[in-house]
Amino acid sequence: MALVMAHEQGEHSEAHRIIRSHDFMVLQQFQPDTGEVSENDDGSFNVVLVEAEEDTAVVAFTHEKFASEFLHDNEDDDDSE
Repeated sequence: MALVMAHEQGEHSEAHRIIRSHDFMVLQQFQPDTGEVSENDDGSFNVVLVEAEEDTAVVAFTHEKFASEFLHDNEDDDDSE
């Protein structure tokens, strides 16, 4: 959340500091019914991408809690369709 706020407020040096000081978890594409990560033939995996204001962004998190909340929120959205 601090990264988003720094970006929105134009505090680029703070955003860079946050990025450099954290390990990020990248959300990989997976099969929802099995939880198995989808792999390419060469063993590499695809990350989850989203469109944000006409840009493509990689879905990544600084804490497992945030990743779980994202997945839970999107699961709820999928159920309502």
